[in-house]
Amino acid sequence: MIERPHLVRFANLEREVMVPDNANLREICMREQAQLYFGLAQLRNCRGGARCGTCRIRVLEGAENLSVPSPPERERMGESAGDIRLACQANVRGPITIDTKG
Repeated sequence: MIERPHLVRFANLEREVMVPDNANLREICMREQAQLYFGLAQLRNCRGGARCGTCRIRVLEGAENLSVPSPPERERMGESAGDIRLACQANVRGPITIDTKG
């Protein structure tokens, strides 16, 4: 089976990028310089360990195309997070549109 790249749209940046299947959303945001961390979180964050909850993004379209929330993400965000995900715990499996201002 050939894995096709997926389109990630950054609504707040009016930019889009193609990423490989199962790419980590935090890594994509960091590579694309889409700001995830604001204020003190720029200096103090868990670097992708799902412990701080500061890499929140809002999924505007395609939430079903992200990996299911991990146990640490569910613990941090609760079951009712809705369209808010932790970028460090979300892997891209189809086209999505996000807002990195969470």
